[in-house]
Amino acid sequence: MRFYAPLRRGFGLISSRAAAKTDGARPTEPILRWCLADPSVRGRLSSGFSTTALAPDDALPVPLPAAGGIARHHRIARPRSERGVTDEAARSMASRDRLARQLEFLVAVDALRGIARASRIGDGTRRENSAEHSWHVALFARVLAEHANAPVDVERVTAMLLIHDIVEIDVGDVPLHGPQPPDRHARESAAAARLFGLLPVDQGERFEMLWHEFESGNGLEARFARALDRLQPMLLNTLTDGGTWPEFGVTREQLVARTGHVALGSEVLWAHCEAMIDEAIGRGWVRGGEGADDGREDAERDDRR
Repeated sequence: MRFYAPLRRGFGLISSRAAAKTDGARPTEPILRWCLADPSVRGRLSSGFSTTALAPDDALPVPLPAAGGIARHHRIARPRSERGVTDEAARSMASRDRLARQLEFLVAVDALRGIARASRIGDGTRRENSAEHSWHVALFARVLAEHANAPVDVERVTAMLLIHDIVEIDVGDVPLHGPQPPDRHARESAAAARLFGLLPVDQGERFEMLWHEFESGNGLEARFARALDRLQPMLLNTLTDGGTWPEFGVTREQLVARTGHVALGSEVLWAHCEAMIDEAIGRGWVRGGEGADDGREDAERDDRR
C-alpha cells in the first residue's frame, strides 16, 4: 500500500487566469505551490495548456494566445526569488515517498506479533510470539553486553536482534529442536529481500546486511547476538519445567550441539547455560548422556558455516 499518492509528473500546468495575474510584479511561486498542493485545481486545468514539466532552469511555461486561437507556449524569465522551486518540490516529493515506504515497512512487520514460537513465556501460560522474542533478546543485549567475550557495539547487536526474525513473517518459525527444512536458508533470504525491500534503499540495504551478518555468525557483534538468541529460550525452558525440551525429547548431546556456540559470544553466559543443562538433566527434562564436548565442537563448526 502507499499512504500518500505520488504527485504527478508534469506539474507545470498553470491556468490562464493564474498566469494573467503573474504580471511580473507578483511572484509566481505562491500560484505554483497552490497548483501543486490542491488536486482539485490540477483536475480542472484545461487541456489547452502546457503539460510540459517545469524545467530545472530559470523559465516557466506559460500559454499565450496565438493566431487561430491555438495556444503557443513561451518561456518567460523567472525572478531569482523563484529559482529552486522545482528542486524544492522534488525534494518534497522524495521526502513523502521515503516516509510512505518507511511506514509501509513498519505496518508490515506488525505481522510478527502473529508468529507463534515453541517456547512458552516465563509464567507458562502461553507460547511467546516472535515479536516478543525479538524485543526480549534486544533487551538482553542492553543488559548483558558487559559479559561478551570482547567489547561489542551494543547498538549494532541490538539492531541485529530486533530484525533477526522478521523473515518469519513469510516463512514462519522453525523450532530449534524440530525438523529443519533443507530450503530454510533460501526461503529466509528471499523473505529478507522482500521485507527489507519495502524500505528506502539505504535503510533496506543496511538492514539486510545486518540480517546476513547475524545469520553468518561472523564478527564479535554477530557472535554475541547469536549467543543471546540461544540463551533466552533456554532460560524460558528452565522457568517452565523444561518447556520444549520434553516435548521434543531433547538429549544432552543435542542441546549442547544446538546451543554450544553461546560460548563463542560469551564464556560467562555459556557457563550459566551449562548449569541450566545440568539442572534440566537432574529434573528429568533432558535426557543425560556423554559426548557433551563433541556436541560443543559441532556447534562451533555449525556457527562458522
